[in-house]
Amino acid sequence: MPFAATPDFVPRPIQDKAGQPSRLLSSLFSAPDPESEVELAARPWQPATRNALRALLACLALENCAQNQDKVVLVANIYFRSSLVGGVGGEEIWAASTMRAMKNLGYTVLHGSSLSEIVQMYRIFPDLVKMVIVADWDSFKCYEDEYCVQSDINPSGIPIHKIFSFYFWPFPRHPLGQRWVLAPEPFAIQPDPVAVSNNTYLGYSIEDDCALTPFIPPSSRPDPPRAWVLAKLLRYLSPAADPSWSKADFDAVSEATGITFALGAGLDNGESDPGTREELQGRLPEQSVNEIDVTRPDSRLSKAEFMGKVAQTRVLVGVGSPILSPTPYNALCLGVPFINPIDNWDPENPEDTTKWHGQQNMLSSMKPPFVYNVRKADRPALIAAIFTALSTPIDSYILPRMQMSAVESRLAEIVDTDWKAEADALRAWCDQPCGCLSPCDTRSTSESES
Repeated sequence: MPFAATPDFVPRPIQDKAGQPSRLLSSLFSAPDPESEVELAARPWQPATRNALRALLACLALENCAQNQDKVVLVANIYFRSSLVGGVGGEEIWAASTMRAMKNLGYTVLHGSSLSEIVQMYRIFPDLVKMVIVADWDSFKCYEDEYCVQSDINPSGIPIHKIFSFYFWPFPRHPLGQRWVLAPEPFAIQPDPVAVSNNTYLGYSIEDDCALTPFIPPSSRPDPPRAWVLAKLLRYLSPAADPSWSKADFDAVSEATGITFALGAGLDNGESDPGTREELQGRLPEQSVNEIDVTRPDSRLSKAEFMGKVAQTRVLVGVGSPILSPTPYNALCLGVPFINPIDNWDPENPEDTTKWHGQQNMLSSMKPPFVYNVRKADRPALIAAIFTALSTPIDSYILPRMQMSAVESRLAEIVDTDWKAEADALRAWCDQPCGCLSPCDTRSTSESES
């Protein structure tokens, strides 16, 4: 449905004789009524946006804005909103990191629940808005809507070069192409040639979240040693998912190394019937504990509980799904090495890492003692990797590119880039759309997971 056009509004300085914001300015964004507190608790982006807008108007009126405060970032993205109410999926972790970086840099961040809200916000101070972050499908929706995107018939709309897709995967999901797609990983340097892309690398940091979980020296962790199985859903272990390791593989590892397994694997909707539940639970290793009570639909681990459980283990074992999960990065920060299953390789040259496709492909180039790349279904290699991981403990490790300072540096560069000039240069050789307007994935992907 197209957006209703609204008049442009440019705020004028409002201050009293003493040079302070007037009561009129304060009344524009007054405190919420007590009756609405419950509703606002479920929508925390609304009071945050109100407060940020109030502070921006005040500093503009007094001409005393802090550094970067007059650089506005508009956000209409489900993963940002989900993160603010406790979501812990890969996209939410990335969104939380991005919001933290924007706060550290001092930007004014205004959230909207829809494109129509964002269009109205944009019209308040279009010259101050540096970027608009949306879901990939909304970049297409706005581009195709004459009441959203700037054009000759809608000069007060949002210029397409200010709109960025916040997209977890390496495909060009934006009308202008890859440069306008923010990416969680540096896909341009990954080993898998099928998914190499030039999406703009923003990335995320797990540094602050990791700091909330105490580091446990390996010698102080439970004995017998425990491995965490990277599987948020029990179906990742079912034959239909074609996991990297079978139950027999896990049981052989326990017998050979003495290690036990723990995991936090729940059920998908529709898998709660007793027969399905029992069948999936039968796929678990004999020496394992599932921290999720699958008989309770509301059973789940909080982020703090999850991190605390992983911190007590000696190694993280991937099973093939989900791909691009943040969990291996969290594990390394907690001093837990990662066994990265490689499910595709060149059979004539299996050591050629450029032909590898792993569960966390961005870690395929790392080596022991931090990451053990083990080919799928290679039981002896899995046993050997776990033996080595147990005998070669690691300290906390954060990839330099995942430190918050690195994320802030990349974000600042993105915000300050002259995107209009880039778009103009692009149009010199490419008629819009230069990316895609319909699904343009070269292959399917699975959901991300914390």
